[in-house]
Amino acid sequence: MPPELNEQGIEIHPSKELSALDKAFAFLNYPFLGGLTSSDPSQTLDNALNTIGVTGEFRESITAEFNENDWRGVRAEFTRWALNAKAEASKKEAVAEREAEAEVGVQTDS
Repeated sequence: MPPELNEQGIEIHPSKELSALDKAFAFLNYPFLGGLTSSDPSQTLDNALNTIGVTGEFRESITAEFNENDWRGVRAEFTRWALNAKAEASKKEAVAEREAEAEVGVQTDS
């Protein structure tokens, strides 16, 4: 990717290798169900969830859908997790911004 096409202004060279994160996202969007397995034995549901960091109720719901051989359910629950993770990150960012603004306000009042 040329530098003018990204916000950081850096050149990003192409990669011919998928990262562990790439493989985990692919596995959760296109899971091997009904006894099918990947040609790469490391590509399992647990490894994908661990790599991405899915825990708690979302991990349980994705696992339940996987055990039911419901790829649409796996994908839907994974999407629900991703949206929740994004919302949590946005919330933390907003809190940090408010705290930084409050700190600046305190310094200018002094």
